[in-house]
Amino acid sequence: MLLRHAENLLNLAERAAHEMSDFAEGNRGHVRLAANPSAIHQFLPDVLARFRAGNPNVRIAMKELVSDVIVANIEDGLVDVGIFSANVAHAGIETFPYLSDRLCAVVPAGHPLAARDAIPVADLLPYPFVALEDGSSLFATVSAAAREQDRDLDVAVSVRSFDGVRRMVGRGLGVAVLPRGVTAPYAESDGLAVVDLAEAWADRHFLIGVRERKALSGPAGRFLQHLLAAG
Repeated sequence: MLLRHAENLLNLAERAAHEMSDFAEGNRGHVRLAANPSAIHQFLPDVLARFRAGNPNVRIAMKELVSDVIVANIEDGLVDVGIFSANVAHAGIETFPYLSDRLCAVVPAGHPLAARDAIPVADLLPYPFVALEDGSSLFATVSAAAREQDRDLDVAVSVRSFDGVRRMVGRGLGVAVLPRGVTAPYAESDGLAVVDLAEAWADRHFLIGVRERKALSGPAGRFLQHLLAAG
């Protein structure tokens, strides 16, 4: 208990130093944010824009990380606020429910599965996959679903970004599972068909995490409240 309080005191001292520096530079706050790619691409642009409009003197330093690394960063005091997938372990931090998204199957236009209304993951497994690199919660979820079918994903290509996945699928290199929010707007231009995934786990939930809410700086506390209101 003493160690945790001492670490919080040190973190508060570091934040005080940051904020005093920000005052000298004309900024009046500093928030360290980490979020996974799904949250960044689907939710955060509008949320951050609205927060900045009401808090023009608060500086937000954002990192894009995979969900389990975000939790570790929160535990270690490296970020103030994190947004991550609810399916990763997070017992050591305070969490708050946030938004959700829906995973879908992504296939090339004209693919045999493109005309279906919904696809179970088992119907995707005979085809090569275009996957996000190891470490993403999305890759872990789809891999676990394949193992439940006593199959391994036949990963033809691994890429770092949603844009890369879409482009590879559009060129016929495989099929994929992606959030609908990062796929449907680009389906026509990328030559894709987006089909519902008929699995209960296709509904994904996100959490907001902090190490200790009462130890947050004023700007970080306001930002957390803004996220909770937006969610």
